[in-house]
Amino acid sequence: MIRWLKSLFRTADPLGQLPMWNGPASPGAIAAAELKLGVTLPEELRALYLRHDGVHERNAANLKYRLMPLKEAVRTHRDISKAFARSALLKKYSMRCFFSGEDFAGVYCAEPFTGYLFFLHHESMYFGDESPLFSSIESFDGRCRELEEREAIRMAFSEGVLSEEEARANLLARRGELLFPDEGPGAAAGMPVDFPAVRATVKSTVAYEECRRRLDSGDFESVAEFYLLVCSAARMVPPDRILECEKFLIEDDYFVPGKVASILAARDHPLVFDMFVRGARLDPEGEIDRLDFLLARMALRGINTKNAILAAYEKQDANSSEFLEYCEELNAKPPINF
Repeated sequence: MIRWLKSLFRTADPLGQLPMWNGPASPGAIAAAELKLGVTLPEELRALYLRHDGVHERNAANLKYRLMPLKEAVRTHRDISKAFARSALLKKYSMRCFFSGEDFAGVYCAEPFTGYLFFLHHESMYFGDESPLFSSIESFDGRCRELEEREAIRMAFSEGVLSEEEARANLLARRGELLFPDEGPGAAAGMPVDFPAVRATVKSTVAYEECRRRLDSGDFESVAEFYLLVCSAARMVPPDRILECEKFLIEDDYFVPGKVASILAARDHPLVFDMFVRGARLDPEGEIDRLDFLLARMALRGINTKNAILAAYEKQDANSSEFLEYCEELNAKPPINF
């Protein structure tokens, strides 16, 4: 028995009602679902279904995401396969949706991402990005709890219980991948994720190595697969190899540079700033907004952005007065609050 299953997603609604889980799924029901889905369930997901065959929507209480019963997961997969433009990508990478919430969260059921979770969102920062976000269902559960804590902080700020400074400090301790610089504590709502790893080290480089192999050899069949591999590489790159992602910042594609920049900006890594400065010198119009975003994050972490700018330019031996003036002006503005 996996210990954390005992408290999985046990979030009560305002009246204190807990979600009503179904009874266990039989091994035969799991085998039948696997046949229809065309995948073998990862061990963690199989253990969860052997304990509970999901939660019906009417019994989901206040869950952010609920595990769908197997029959519903099969129906959802069938519907998505018919309507989703990138259904071929889901099939190739054995991506299946098992959680329902704001949209869908799914699980990779084959290598190189077996057991990792992704979002299938139609309107959010993850639109068009089905790369791995969570390392396990257990971690996904914990991140949902963090999101609930964030929303409680936002509510406390809105009601005057917390000051802006207190709310900002609490939100920064539970930040997600992307918090826009113009958002205040009452609006910041990015979902906390595992990838990119903000402070933690990367436990395994196997998935990253496979992404790079496919990208370097051109072993992908569509633009959608190219996007998947690029975003996955940016999320999972080991800290000591982060410069390998710099070429994505100057990729001749409307989607890639901005998306990779937002992923890298969430990393607490000193070389990311240098990469953005180089990009801003090469392409000021395209990179200044990204540098603006990164500077805001650095300022919130107590980093002197002016000194960082000057140090980065000294490293580059650059003398772009226009860009340096812009950076100094940005640093002189009032702090940009989350």
